[in-house]
Amino acid sequence: MAGDNLVVKSAFLTGMSFIYLCAFSSIYVQIPGLYGSGGITPVKSVVQKYQGKNLSEILTEESVPNLVALSEVLGVAPDGMMEIVALFGMLMSALSAIFTSFQTTLVYLLLWILYFSIHKVGQVFMWFQWDSLLLEAGFLTALFAPVNLFFWRRSIWRYHDGVFLFLIQWLLFRLMFASGVVKLTSGCPTWWSLTALNYHYESQCIPTSLSWFAHHLPEWFQKLSVASTYYIEIIVPFLFLVPVRSLRIFAFWAQVFFQLCIIATGNYNFFNLLTVVLCFSLLENKSDDGLPKVNKTENGKSPTRLIRRIFILFFLFLPITLYSMYYAGRYFNLSISTASGFQVNSLISFDNDSFNVWVSYAVRLGALQAVVVFLWEVIKAFYRWFRGCKTFISGVCSGGVTLFYLGIAGLMFTVSLVPHSVVDGSFYNSFPKEVTDVYYSFHGLSIISPYGLFRRMTGVGGRPELIIEGSNDLEANWKEYEFLYKPGDVTKPLPFLVPHQARLDWQMWFAALGNYHHNPWIISLVHRLLLHQKDVLELMDEPPFGHAPKYIRVLQYTYHYSELECRPPAANCNLSHWWSREFSSEYIPPLTKDEPTLLDFLKHHHYLPTKDNYKENSLSHLLFVLRNLSREVSPHHFVWGVLMAVVCIQMTVRFFSDFC
Repeated sequence: MAGDNLVVKSAFLTGMSFIYLCAFSSIYVQIPGLYGSGGITPVKSVVQKYQGKNLSEILTEESVPNLVALSEVLGVAPDGMMEIVALFGMLMSALSAIFTSFQTTLVYLLLWILYFSIHKVGQVFMWFQWDSLLLEAGFLTALFAPVNLFFWRRSIWRYHDGVFLFLIQWLLFRLMFASGVVKLTSGCPTWWSLTALNYHYESQCIPTSLSWFAHHLPEWFQKLSVASTYYIEIIVPFLFLVPVRSLRIFAFWAQVFFQLCIIATGNYNFFNLLTVVLCFSLLENKSDDGLPKVNKTENGKSPTRLIRRIFILFFLFLPITLYSMYYAGRYFNLSISTASGFQVNSLISFDNDSFNVWVSYAVRLGALQAVVVFLWEVIKAFYRWFRGCKTFISGVCSGGVTLFYLGIAGLMFTVSLVPHSVVDGSFYNSFPKEVTDVYYSFHGLSIISPYGLFRRMTGVGGRPELIIEGSNDLEANWKEYEFLYKPGDVTKPLPFLVPHQARLDWQMWFAALGNYHHNPWIISLVHRLLLHQKDVLELMDEPPFGHAPKYIRVLQYTYHYSELECRPPAANCNLSHWWSREFSSEYIPPLTKDEPTLLDFLKHHHYLPTKDNYKENSLSHLLFVLRNLSREVSPHHFVWGVLMAVVCIQMTVRFFSDFC
């Protein structure tokens, strides 16, 4: 087993290291503008409760120590401490990506604490499902990684590793299944009519250039794509937990293809890459796991291997995959038409009531399947421990360690059944109160979270977009503030910035779906622009003013992609226009920086700019130098540069290690 599964383990751990590297480097370049003393949501107001406390009090204040709270101990500003945490996270994730000896429980636990510390004080700009997903996957990674306290020892396949690999598969199952089911249980008419993608490419947060072309694909293809999404998100996940590797490999490639399509047509930061890394767990070789093997021939191969493969192919793989496709085709009424050119017609043939009944059975089936696989992995762990005992002392020690890990795994698995059951109310209500109480006590740590992406499709009548304008004359000469990535100027090319997440641009998208009362941080953004705050302006494109304007207002427009015949660049139309737009309403009326109602609003939400009372020291000077270096390039280029540097170093180290 060791061979195949150690490769899977190494690939997963390396992948998680790179995901952490993406996450830390992405948030690092945004800390001053988002969390600095003059940032949109100053972090100082969050960590004030730790003020005046010593090191031991800070570390024992909560179940997991918040490292950002150590700013006063180190004599740096809270946002400077966030930068230290992010930089240290970048360093440790880079080391674990380059050197396999750093892929240990201690390193990944440290990475989890570092990211959790930022997440805890990150406020609205860290409230994304992929942040919770990274924390849950990161915690499992720490348990899955070898302890290896001495760093130079090679990784081994431990007795309980199969259990934690299953928990990673189970996390992937919960993520995909819930994301598929909630699209239909939400009752959103676009998901039920299979027309969601008619709007998705246009209305998503930060589209890529390919999304413009995808938007103009034929409607039959868009509907078929939605039906395929349901198949990949709802049906295929049941193959994640089956013992037949060929079926899991089929599920792996289906998921990877799906995630690559999303990456090509949408800027969803590291989320889809993280999902692909979770998919590595599906490549586990369950047949080579330390259980008794049949006798092998002289060439090392089982005499029944060919027969077993033929049996799996014709009696398991083909029947299950073909039946699942037939099942999907039947319930989505798939049919081929050539009357007006080739097309595949699709239409949902079930109603909401029958789907809810099916979901009730499917949720229970998924839970039952998971329980069976979990118990089987536990039995195998005990068997491997029993077979691996060479002496009484070593058996007792290894048995204690195995029991400890299995106890943690059992608790996490039991509690994870609660968020899995949320999509079915009757199943959720059947859980004992003690289990749900434990789940909610864990919820604050983000080690077990509920999921469900794109519940309802937005932008059906057009994409709502907020445009910030400034002027020194209330009646005229209003100029737009452009953002680095989100749509604004209709001629601006659509960017590709994966795996970077422009968190301000993302929150502007959410703010456009509501009002400023539900998004008070946008008033803080307006105030910082009225002050011409440098750190905030660096989160945006070149400002239209070289000084602070007297007035700022926010308008709402409705955006649509330009027509296909006007694709950029084009003739006989608005040249190079990616968008067309119409004015909708005034989102925030003109404001001035000293307006009393504005200052009262900011004070109420703790968004007033803060003052740093920290003396400059060598550490703060080093942070200043590193910050200025990172400002030499745009944020997504900084993230790309960090990734490429680590990849090059990793390849060089691996190349020379082969000759040593």
